[in-house]
This record gives sequence, structure tokens and C-alpha cells, in this order.
Amino acid sequence: MQAAKQSGTAMNLDDVQVYVKQIRKMAEDVYKTLGCGYGELIYKEALMVELRKASIPYEREGYVPILYKDLVIGTGKADIVVVPAQGLSIPIECKKTGIEEDAKQQLRTYMKGMGETCSHGILIQFPQPGPAQLEFRWARENPEGNLYFYRDDGGAWIFDENKPTKSKPKA
Repeated sequence: MQAAKQSGTAMNLDDVQVYVKQIRKMAEDVYKTLGCGYGELIYKEALMVELRKASIPYEREGYVPILYKDLVIGTGKADIVVVPAQGLSIPIECKKTGIEEDAKQQLRTYMKGMGETCSHGILIQFPQPGPAQLEFRWARENPEGNLYFYRDDGGAWIFDENKPTKSKPKA
């Protein structure tokens, strides 16, 4: 597992999971309070209110470089980039419609562009009218550079039904 540096010590997977679970609870509270029918911007703004209340550092619409070989050829914009510890960045993408492969690919692109500080990401889908519930996916890169998505199944993280993909080329 890649570890991020936190004031000279390694941030382990359990530490990262604490943040992921906390952000999931915040997203659930946002949706429970607001309900359905709003655009992504409203849910994103409410989530940032919750992050501020919890004193979790973040960047609004963090710019992410898009690289071609070693050159920056453009930028993307992650909705929110949580920076809970030095050397660790977690991009969050908020969606109004279902979490489809294109949303997962967008998160992969952001994680790749953020480089070594980013081996985790979050996708949140705030459902619109209908029977759907909030969808929350945690993306995690393994040491081989493969990116897997997980979903919470009653308190346990389980693999989402997807194939791993290389998020970052190995040097």
C-alpha cells in the first residue's frame, strides 16, 4: 500500500478509512437534510459546509494537471479536494445522476494528475426523485498501480462490480 506522509509518520489505510467514513456520513447528512432535486453545486456547497464544521481542510474545485508524457497540456477541476494530512489528497466528485463508468474514469484522471499524493478518491451520487439512495464509492490504488472502487455494505467496504484499471503508469 502506498502511504502518505503525515508529519514524518506514515498515514496507514485505517487512518484514511476514518476520513472516508466521516465524509460518507457528511454526504448522507447533506442528502437527508436537503433531499432530492438540487443540482450538483448545491450538494457540493453543503458538503463543504460540513467539512468546515469538522475542521477538515479542503480545496474548492482543485485544479488537476493533465499530463502528456512530462508536459502539462491542460487542467481538470475536481469538485472538492480534501487534504486531511500533509502529503495526502483525496479528490471528491459529486454527481446528480448514477455513478457510471465515465464518472469513475473522470476520478481516475484526477487521481493520476495529482500524482504521488493521491491514492484515494471519492465519488458521491446524490439521487434525484425516485427510489434511489445516495451512492458512495471509495477509489483506492493498490501498490501495483491498479485502481479499485469499493462501496459500503452495512459497515464493511466491499469491491464494487468493476475491473481494476491502471491509474498511474509505473516508472
